[in-house]
Amino acid sequence: MNIPFDSEVIRKNGWRQGSVCSDLARSVICKIPDALAILLSHNCDIVQKRLDKEPNVEILIAVPIDQSDGNCIKGKNSRCYHFSLNDLFYEIKATERISVPRHFLVKNEPHSSQLSMEEVNAIVHWFAQRYERPAFPDNFNKRLSDATKKVIKNALEESGNLVSGIYISCPQNELPDNKPYQILFYVVMSVEDYGDIEKLGKCEDISEAILESMNTKSHGIVVENSDNMCISEKEISLHDLRFLKRFTLFDHFSFDSGIEPSVS
Repeated sequence: MNIPFDSEVIRKNGWRQGSVCSDLARSVICKIPDALAILLSHNCDIVQKRLDKEPNVEILIAVPIDQSDGNCIKGKNSRCYHFSLNDLFYEIKATERISVPRHFLVKNEPHSSQLSMEEVNAIVHWFAQRYERPAFPDNFNKRLSDATKKVIKNALEESGNLVSGIYISCPQNELPDNKPYQILFYVVMSVEDYGDIEKLGKCEDISEAILESMNTKSHGIVVENSDNMCISEKEISLHDLRFLKRFTLFDHFSFDSGIEPSVS
């Protein structure tokens, strides 16, 4: 059934993926004071001419927080995303999204303050990865000690803004106790940060701390690239991504030590 619908009004209003709803529009969607309502749906779905094909759009709610956590920026936590806008910090939880009738976009316009395209792309990629993120073998997870998990958590909490992501190449089968997991472990930085000597030094400190903990606390795991753990995004190719898996922080672990981030 073809329902008459003027999608051109949506286009003229300036709606696109990542648009922030105006304060008035947000107050209808979400009652949380000072929250942001961010349009998640794809641009093609937003301006689809037929309402019966795309009757609704999806909205993410960003709630104000006092300070961002390095573990939750740049998509390192699959359930929670932290970012800043106009010197204020916000938190998005992947499970808290809202479906809104697309007529809403005809009657309202976006906020004058908008996210950068870089941030929008990062949020969309983070959300999509929730459904594509990898799992590691149970025996590998068991060997990665609580002490090592805590080192990773603390390092990223303090300097997570320098780390685009952690990537691991790991055998996917369950190995016997007498056979070590021989892995590649990369702490990845943006090209710009990698070129900054001071920032590179901090990232190398993170890599060394993780490596030391793995060598002394996580028995049965051998890092084969121990002399080259910190690299730039430019050094990872599509070929590499066939073997490397993004290590989405703490998704694959059971926490008996009480160190799980409160946002997870």
